[in-house]
Amino acid sequence: MNRARAASARAILSQLDISENPLLDQAARWGEEDDPEKTVRELFGYRISPDVRKAYYALEESSPRWVVTYGAHSSGKTHTVGAAIFGHYWYARGARLAADGRPRGALMVLLANKQDQIQKTSWKAVREHAHVAAERGHSIVGYERVPPVGVSWRADESRPLHWAIVEQSFRPPAASATRLVQSAEAGLHHPEGVIAWIEEIDLMRASMWNTVRKWGLSTAFGAFNPYVADPAVQAMLDGDEWADIQFSALRLPHVIERDASAIPGCVTHLEIEQAMR
Repeated sequence: MNRARAASARAILSQLDISENPLLDQAARWGEEDDPEKTVRELFGYRISPDVRKAYYALEESSPRWVVTYGAHSSGKTHTVGAAIFGHYWYARGARLAADGRPRGALMVLLANKQDQIQKTSWKAVREHAHVAAERGHSIVGYERVPPVGVSWRADESRPLHWAIVEQSFRPPAASATRLVQSAEAGLHHPEGVIAWIEEIDLMRASMWNTVRKWGLSTAFGAFNPYVADPAVQAMLDGDEWADIQFSALRLPHVIERDASAIPGCVTHLEIEQAMR
């Protein structure tokens, strides 16, 4: 029976041009172990900061698996937490074989207020992570076909939305529009659940989130830089649905090394940190 299943799996995988791909076997093992920190460390070679590690634990332990990160620029919110969303939850967990011998696949949706914001943040991070993995000898399935511009990753070309990354903005469809709407692929669904990666989540209207949550999310990751104390964002941080992780500015090397006494009476880093929360 096992031999028959293995033969069936090889025949199916040959259609995806990944039947003799030992890298996919390794990815499937990471997916079975379900340790995002290990996947990120071994796939990309990244060092994990304390704040990123807290976000990884939150992704594993929260139910539902929804985590929002906020805080200082260049502290790993989008880049290193995103490495787990892309490398572990989309790729490694998607590489696990289903009962029919095919990879389970995963559907990841990149969301932001504007399309160019997706290009500059989440999609740029995905491309960079895939390049790093390839440089380290692990070319992620489908990487060779992924265009540098646009958001269109189809790991399983025979089933376009079975193992893929797509984009969705939550901006008005036209400059004259007065109401925000979701665009063509608003009714996204997947048997394994949909992964949502949301940049500038503080700008996402409640009506947009109500649409997204109906996709049957398995994982949701949001990030923002706290410029404005918006009541809706505060309600998200204070509520029970999201696990929230603050990325401390005090951990950044240039902040640690800064001499606050250069300007007598200036606001301290500790005061700024507390105000951000």
